[in-house]
Amino acid sequence: MNNFLHNPHKRLFFILGFLLIAIAIPLTVFIAQKQQDIRQRASASDVSFSLPGNNSVPLNQTISVGITLSAGGNNIQSIDFTMTFDKDILEYIDFQPTATFSEVRKTTVSNANQSGTFNYIGASLGTSPNTGSNIFIGSIIFRGKSLGSATVAFQTATVTAISASNQAITLQTNNNSGGTYTVTPDTPSITPIPSTTGNPSPTETSPTTTSIPTIHPTAAPTIVTSCPLPTAPTPAANTVQFTFTVNLPSIGTQGNTGPKHCSRDIAIQIFNSNNQQQGQDIQGTIDYNPSSQNFKGYINAGNLEAGQYYLIIALPQHIRKLIPGFQTVSGPGNVNVTVSNLVVGNVNIQGDSANAVDAQDYNTIISCYGNRAGSSSCPGQTSAATDLDDDGIVGPIDLNIFLRSRSSIRGD
Repeated sequence: MNNFLHNPHKRLFFILGFLLIAIAIPLTVFIAQKQQDIRQRASASDVSFSLPGNNSVPLNQTISVGITLSAGGNNIQSIDFTMTFDKDILEYIDFQPTATFSEVRKTTVSNANQSGTFNYIGASLGTSPNTGSNIFIGSIIFRGKSLGSATVAFQTATVTAISASNQAITLQTNNNSGGTYTVTPDTPSITPIPSTTGNPSPTETSPTTTSIPTIHPTAAPTIVTSCPLPTAPTPAANTVQFTFTVNLPSIGTQGNTGPKHCSRDIAIQIFNSNNQQQGQDIQGTIDYNPSSQNFKGYINAGNLEAGQYYLIIALPQHIRKLIPGFQTVSGPGNVNVTVSNLVVGNVNIQGDSANAVDAQDYNTIISCYGNRAGSSSCPGQTSAATDLDDDGIVGPIDLNIFLRSRSSIRGD
């Protein structure tokens, strides 16, 4: 020991070794913390914002679009995002944040509907970590302003994360996903004509015969054994004629190819792209084409201006149908319209059963089933209405057709 104390070389080595150890320990801790920060900083690619992919909203109605955040294992303290939307189709109404990032917040929306953008900044002051994979941020409320499809997207989005060394790190997110939202026509209802009689039930009461709004036949159609080919009329001068090809779900290529009745009443409504009805409901007929095994009809719409229109069609026994897509009118002349995917089975139009396939329709069919046709529970017109495939018999085929239609409860 005395030799060590009196040997200057040994004392120098001892002092240098002690200093190196004293420096190495905090340096090692510092490097470890930096590596943790680097690992957290490198995980920025896992942080992302997202919206529901696709949805629709009726014209002039509102839609709530939820925003979620995937933290990617980071402890997120604050968020800052700017969103863009199609201001010609959607109108910004409000942003409703959840409590997660709203203790300190700022929403910039002063001219959102002029610029098509808005910004939100929010921070969490709590001690609980925000590290989930599906953190709900809040909901944007839009109104459907005009018909069409609009994209809502993240223009910029950053978050502040707290590192393992309790340091704030700003992460720029790059894998954000927006959504597409389609504004559809706000389908109006067609006011039905009051029913004449009936309160259908499974008992021996007289159910109301089928009809559709504004179509009220006074007698059952004439039964024939074969149908002539429909003849196309010449459109009146300076008018628009819609030529309908109608595929019924129980007659023709999709069912009975030899119906007892050659003609069907129809009614249509015409609306422009601003959801305004053009004139009154138009009534007409469609005729069975034995060659193509579908129905053909010609409706004169008068002096429609050039533009895009959507149509609603109504037939006896069927719920109303909004024909998908716009019909383009370029001027006077003919416009071809194909109608498919109709739902048959609405044989009772009384009360809530109007424009629906429901239990009241089932009861009406059962009251005419088999040899009950023509009885007190099933007078002539009701019997014709419940014969869904128009083969002259109300039986198992009609009941099966009805049961297949039950998946579509209400019409447009």
